[in-house]
Amino acid sequence: MTNYFKFIDLLKDMLQFLSNDSVHVRRTDKIRTEAQSHDIEEYMYHVIAWYNNYTAVTGKDVVRKVFLATDDIEVYEKAVER
Repeated sequence: MTNYFKFIDLLKDMLQFLSNDSVHVRRTDKIRTEAQSHDIEEYMYHVIAWYNNYTAVTGKDVVRKVFLATDDIEVYEKAVER
């Protein structure tokens, strides 16, 4: 497990994330069978809340970055657009 944490730290350094939030939006396999679709704004509401809480707790205002993982290019395009 130690190598895993070293790898994550290396990735954070490479991506220059001081702090980050991650969103995983699945469309192609889950929507038809297990889950309902949610617009990207619903996810981003929670991202904004996380950053606001982080700033309130730490007193630091960081560059807000989001790592978006998705299997649907339209989700990515909407996120960039907004």
